[in-house]
Amino acid sequence: MSLADSRFPRSPWVGRVLPGALACMWLAACVSGGRSPADNAMAGRQALVGTVVRIDADASTLSLADDTQTGNAMGQGSATNLRYTPGTEVFAEGRSAGPTSLAVGNRVRVLASNDGRPPTAERVDVLHAPAQALPWGHYLHGRVVSINTASSTVTVAQAKTNISVRVRYEPGTRVVEMDGRPVAPGTLAPGDELDIALRLVTPDRVASRVVRLR
Repeated sequence: MSLADSRFPRSPWVGRVLPGALACMWLAACVSGGRSPADNAMAGRQALVGTVVRIDADASTLSLADDTQTGNAMGQGSATNLRYTPGTEVFAEGRSAGPTSLAVGNRVRVLASNDGRPPTAERVDVLHAPAQALPWGHYLHGRVVSINTASSTVTVAQAKTNISVRVRYEPGTRVVEMDGRPVAPGTLAPGDELDIALRLVTPDRVASRVVRLR
């Protein structure tokens, strides 16, 4: 027996347990699917984008309409109901606003926990707060497929559909991050998630306000 072996005698179970422990660690990594910290933070949560169509202050609930740009109003499904609590964070262009600031007609992105029925809104970002609620079909939510700066148009793959929609932006189109910071339209890139308030004109719909969600 060497000096090292005499000072640190090897337990007979090390050779059996250590490989098993390593295998468990490998299996755990496979189960996690190599998810990023952002993915892990979203575990058990869902992100919803819609228009507030109802607020029940007594029951502390709100309802979101999935009023996508195409299709028909009857085909969009029922509204999504959410609970809110005094701890629900509400932000408007990066400024804390509080749940009582929400109003019917607000366009919002909600981060909700799947802890019950209805889910609980943990954070609400107000994307657009028009003076009057926009009619159905005046919003488009999806990801950028391509952008053409020469024609001032952006093509968006509408969320939850296989439809791509071309939208024109003008000098007066306001493009911002969720916290209200301005964004140059030409810096939008494929893959960006956008929510767009539209003017329905031909030949191309015109964006009046664009919010880059991520």
